[in-house]
Amino acid sequence: MSRLIDADTLTNLIPTPIYTSPDGQDLVQMSDVMEAIKRAPTIEPERKTGKWIYGEDDVAMCDGYRCNKCGFFVPWDYKHKSIDYIKDYHCCPNCYAYMKYEQNED
Repeated sequence: MSRLIDADTLTNLIPTPIYTSPDGQDLVQMSDVMEAIKRAPTIEPERKTGKWIYGEDDVAMCDGYRCNKCGFFVPWDYKHKSIDYIKDYHCCPNCYAYMKYEQNED
């Protein structure tokens, strides 16, 4: 199982070099580095959220949904009007904002 850790804290947890190699490089035991990784705190990253705004695109001249964070446009598929496939986009393909299926039909 993977987890997100705080890289800044991890750098402080890794011990200072234990010894210097014959060619002058500072070395740390791999077991010490692995232990520091295990002790690094888990973080919950901030994730931007957005919503799809329904409307017409000036360039494509068709209806569709626009991301309210970056303006990325997803054209509406007229052949499949009954399928609201915008729900397949869990996040914006351009700015990666999490969409939470929120839609504004205004």
